[in-house]
Amino acid sequence: MRPYETLTPAGQARRVRPVAEEALARFGLSGASLRLVQHEENTVFRVDAGPPAPDGPWLRGRYALRVHGFDYQSASAVRSELQWLAALAAGGVPVPAPVPALEGELAVEVDAPAALGLRPVSLLRWLRGRRMHEPPPAPRYRAIGAALARVHDHGASWRQPTGFTRLTWDWDGLFGSTVPSAGVTATHTWRMLDEPYRSRWQRTAAHFADVTAELGRGPEVFSLIHGDFHYGNLLHGDGEIRPLDFDDCGWGWHLYDFAVALGRASRLDRTWPEVCAAFWAGYATNRAMPGPHVLRHLDAFLAARSVSVSLWAVGMTRINPDYQRWIPYTIERTEALLDVIGQ
Repeated sequence: MRPYETLTPAGQARRVRPVAEEALARFGLSGASLRLVQHEENTVFRVDAGPPAPDGPWLRGRYALRVHGFDYQSASAVRSELQWLAALAAGGVPVPAPVPALEGELAVEVDAPAALGLRPVSLLRWLRGRRMHEPPPAPRYRAIGAALARVHDHGASWRQPTGFTRLTWDWDGLFGSTVPSAGVTATHTWRMLDEPYRSRWQRTAAHFADVTAELGRGPEVFSLIHGDFHYGNLLHGDGEIRPLDFDDCGWGWHLYDFAVALGRASRLDRTWPEVCAAFWAGYATNRAMPGPHVLRHLDAFLAARSVSVSLWAVGMTRINPDYQRWIPYTIERTEALLDVIGQ
């Protein structure tokens, strides 16, 4: 049998499918249909267990089943994400609400020797709405800002249950050794970069360390955040924005979520001022705006996000060769952003 990491993305997804089929039985959905949605860090399947029907922001009878990456989130971290999703949904925030397994667990583990070992699997209610595959028009950023403010407001006030554990998006999480992806951390990925990118990007990372030390970790600037709030992870339905993919949620500065949400707008585009104006107006409808002493550091977070995503893409080439074709584009965009903001 060929090693998992040498397979094409389609081959890897086929290797993961039996894991999803076994997990379905543990969620009481044996025989439901499975359709592959995406295969990246997680492998996501759409599950149809009957005719879909609207049920608030969800579709009754349809689910998203995630087979989580083999080395990214531990089972306890996955369960913690699901605990927050359950609390958000109970608080009226339209998110993919978790569905417990028959034994009551929010996530199950399935042994998958052919797909790199024990995999956590979770089941989520299917959110209604249209996914945004292209940059949304600038006025829609008002709704995006309003949605992110609700997530931040909940994350800053919610009391986590005992045993809650998630990643922290600090210097070590973005650029160091605490967040594995594709079997490596950023510490290893730095060595895979060519000069002069490595030296320049390391200066960006050092600046991020200085800025976050100045900001501190008070609740007004730091709490649970989404971690990947770009338009590709948002649905637009019934006049509101509904966030997907909390796989990167964890502890971090609100500025990091701002950088993710606005970064694809993008800072390189002439519509940037209009996008920002709409975003901040929407954010202020649900949560107090950060002060200018905080917002002046947005560029540092935009740069840090761009560099960290490029490092992640380089690391992902180790198990998913399809990522290789994105590396030149990713590096070019990061370099262009650093040029614009003066880093």
